[in-house]
Amino acid sequence: MDGHLEDGEQTLGVHVDLSHEAPTPPGSTLTVHAELSTVDGRQLTFTVHAHDDAATVCRGTHRRAVMNIERFHARLRARTTASHHPNAHEAGPSSSITPVLGEHG
Repeated sequence: MDGHLEDGEQTLGVHVDLSHEAPTPPGSTLTVHAELSTVDGRQLTFTVHAHDDAATVCRGTHRRAVMNIERFHARLRARTTASHHPNAHEAGPSSSITPVLGEHG
């Protein structure tokens, strides 16, 4: 991405969709290719293909968003400050994770 972003911009991964097609034996070399295939505004989609010496191991897409670094850090600081505020739990629901068990659990 060097040379393609404005000063103060970076990309952030927002979605990964990869199929796993074959195992790679321990000690094998895995080669991964990612090619920019679509630009839709500030969304960049890469086509991904990984292979070892014998077969394709995975393929799919990876999407990244171009973002302003300062604005991102300001939003992150605001969230961090809100979550560490002594009365943050009074402002809304808790952000804990509740496990969901499938039919085998």
